Amino acid sequence: MKEFTLIVDCYNYFKDYSELFDYLYSLNGVEDVVITTDDLLAVSVKYNEKIINDDRIKLEILAFLNSLNYPVIYGFDRHMKETKLIKLNYRICCEFCFGNIIYTLIETKGIEKVESNFYQKYWKKLEGDDYFINIYYNPKVISNKKLDKLIKEIDVYG
Repeated sequence: MKEFTLIVDCYNYFKDYSELFDYLYSLNGVEDVVITTDDLLAVSVKYNEKIINDDRIKLEILAFLNSLNYPVIYGFDRHMKETKLIKLNYRICCEFCFGNIIYTLIETKGIEKVESNFYQKYWKKLEGDDYFINIYYNPKVISNKKLDKLIKEIDVYG
């Protein structure tokens, strides 16, 4: 069984996420769902990888929240144990540039987890200039050459 967590801005559309819980739990291959809310919505799904994958789970969550076309993802975690960390600092101008970075990272095989302070700094107006993005990657899946190319690609937005 694998686990995937998606961190999204839910725009406070819902006060009760029981319908999202029920919907995800009804998907074939989903074993368990945990939803927590604070400023952001964290949706953790344990699933049978032979039946469903994390990309499908991501799309199901975003479709349910009617957010497929909006930059609402602020982080994710594939819960892999063997990862290395790269810490990046940027001066990102807006949520669309940040969204492009996150979407590039979440679609890249070998990127296992991304954390950032973008939501807190951009929307909550915390002090300081730079945003950090912590990228956890699996060195057995993504080469240093591909990782360097990926960092150059996302540098365009920061």
